[in-house]
Amino acid sequence: MNREKNKYQDQSLFTITWPLFIEISLHMSMGIIATLVLSGYADQAVAGVGVANQLINIFILIFNVIAIGATILIGQNLGANELARARRLARSAFGVNFWVGIVMTITVVSFGGVLLNFYGLSGEVYHYAYIFLTVTGLSLFIEAIALALSAVLRSYGHTRETMFVTVIMNVISIIGYFIAIKGWFGIPVTGVFGVSISIIIARIYLVVALFYYVYKKLALTFHLKDVFLIDKSDVKGLLSNSLLLIRKTIFLLF
Repeated sequence: MNREKNKYQDQSLFTITWPLFIEISLHMSMGIIATLVLSGYADQAVAGVGVANQLINIFILIFNVIAIGATILIGQNLGANELARARRLARSAFGVNFWVGIVMTITVVSFGGVLLNFYGLSGEVYHYAYIFLTVTGLSLFIEAIALALSAVLRSYGHTRETMFVTVIMNVISIIGYFIAIKGWFGIPVTGVFGVSISIIIARIYLVVALFYYVYKKLALTFHLKDVFLIDKSDVKGLLSNSLLLIRKTIFLLF
């Protein structure tokens, strides 16, 4: 673990942050690319998925804020040589994002139609938006876990690995998009539903790859108890950092 701490300390701020911005952009762009690809399928699908993707990205942004707060806290403890607490925070970040992801998944699946009604959609546009939002929404908790694992790796300085697997995730999803709307390899055209399933498959790959890297690079494993036994002080610290980031962001914007 000393080697991991030194790796973190030896990197410049630029080296740590530039892959982070690319990674976040790749996460947010999955729905945007889906919208572009669907332009060759149906105009109503483009409109519906475009609206649904706005809602999905709001939830992804929430997960990202918590993940960035975790990155800061873990990094601070690594810098202070508090290695045991840093590893505990990693498990707490995993648990917090898991439950936030579960809540968001239930919200989207249960109230997706209500959320879309605020946009005044109707007909086929509403139909496509509802399919994309609810099917893709099923994997929001997977996205939340992925961002927590990515935050842990970034905290220890492994930013390139997280960026690499995120790029592969996007490649997998894009291939899936074209299979869904073009019927490649003899697979029936499934349209928006198939595009949504492609996103779920890509996110599952991402989580598996990140679990592998966390274990390989940090010798850190997660267990079921990490989801249920979360240190309250860690939760308070993670949420406090997240709220501070939100306030600073709003201040910079306005």
